[in-house]
Amino acid sequence: MKKKLFILTLAVVLCLTITACGKEKEEEKENEEVETGENIHMVGGWETVLTDKQVGLEEAEIKIFNDAKEKYTGLKIEPVALLGKQLVAGTNYMFLAKGTPVVQNPTTSYKIVVVYNDLQGKSSITSVLDFDFSKYTNKNVDYNSNDVVGGWTVEAPGKLNVLDDEEVSSAWEKVTKTLTGMSYNPIAVVGKQLVSGTNYAVLCYGKASTNGNTEGVYLLTLYKDLEGKEEIISHAYINLADFN
Repeated sequence: MKKKLFILTLAVVLCLTITACGKEKEEEKENEEVETGENIHMVGGWETVLTDKQVGLEEAEIKIFNDAKEKYTGLKIEPVALLGKQLVAGTNYMFLAKGTPVVQNPTTSYKIVVVYNDLQGKSSITSVLDFDFSKYTNKNVDYNSNDVVGGWTVEAPGKLNVLDDEEVSSAWEKVTKTLTGMSYNPIAVVGKQLVSGTNYAVLCYGKASTNGNTEGVYLLTLYKDLEGKEEIISHAYINLADFN
């Protein structure tokens, strides 16, 4: 009788151990997917919300941003585009925004602003980071230092979500028609750099032409030479998790 009871107890312990191990492995796999971004649609991962047809903000998104910034002081911030969403106990929203310090002679720059909207619909700003777009420019080109007149300057658009400069907009339309493999929808010209000609840093939504799963936020560098010829000299993928 004791022997049977011992065997039964051992079997139960083994069963519980196997179940616990299996659950632990599943949790490890889920955590790994979140950390590496392999599954952007799962809880905990950032999901790109831009599309190839629309990069503007919806009224509900503007309200969430405006409600959150009411209690934020020291910086006047204006939303430009919603880059991504993250499901938590509520939702995190990642915005590209223009930030202007509330001081004399302020300088406007681009910010990555994360807004948390809780399950009761209340919003608050949890993170404001500088968006150093220069880290993503000229990735494929080495310039002779003698050709560089100056560094990058911020080009904050007067209107939201458009290529406000007609000259840049025209150059963009011409050059993107010749691109293959990827299609891009511009969000804004975020910077300009004088070289032997001019470089423009253009933030975009990008999508692969042959694989709909390859999409996200990109920074393209548009170069226009002194004769007016245009070309895309570099493109870089922006991982939203870097700004989490």
